Amino acid sequence: MNENAWLNDLKVGDEVAVWTSSYGSGYYEFRKIDKVHKAHFVVGGSKYRRDSGRQAGETWHPAYLRQATDELKAEVATTKRVNILGRKFEGIQWRGLSLETLEAIDAILSAKQ
Repeated sequence: MNENAWLNDLKVGDEVAVWTSSYGSGYYEFRKIDKVHKAHFVVGGSKYRRDSGRQAGETWHPAYLRQATDELKAEVATTKRVNILGRKFEGIQWRGLSLETLEAIDAILSAKQ
């Protein structure tokens, strides 16, 4: 079965995941289909090809559509939370924490590895 067959069933108001990338990194946004035309969809002001889900007219870093499944939503939420926590932990003044706190953190991290 064609991996893009799901695109044939999309209608105005359906939710899709829009993958946007630039220079090796990217992210998903969940958006609704604004318009449906014979050859393309309009999502957030951008056109996406009906046959592939690829952003029309873009050749360098095109965005593309993907099914907005519960699994993908959970994956995106997890990734966002990991990134938020990672940035939060970058600012911790580790040397200012007590030995007991550092040993507790070490025990947690060691158990996860």
